[in-house]
Amino acid sequence: MASDLNISVSDGVAWHTMPVDDVFSRLDAVEGGLKSEEARRRFARDGRNELNEKSCGSPFLIFLAQFKSFVVVLLIVASDCWLVG
Repeated sequence: MASDLNISVSDGVAWHTMPVDDVFSRLDAVEGGLKSEEARRRFARDGRNELNEKSCGSPFLIFLAQFKSFVVVLLIVASDCWLVG
């Protein structure tokens, strides 16, 4: 049974290229959705379907992180050259 597998995004499967029937089969799902009993069983096994929030840090650190990109620094230098020249 596919629901006993630990299927994740990082498993290397190109889900978007698979036929719909193959995806349903692999995930042990049906087109109409899960039955209430199956949904409760998966909820008990896997927990809530939610993403963990990552701390972004302070707004100042987010601002400074923009300057890690070479392209951003290049554009700043280019704009300085244009203003001075």
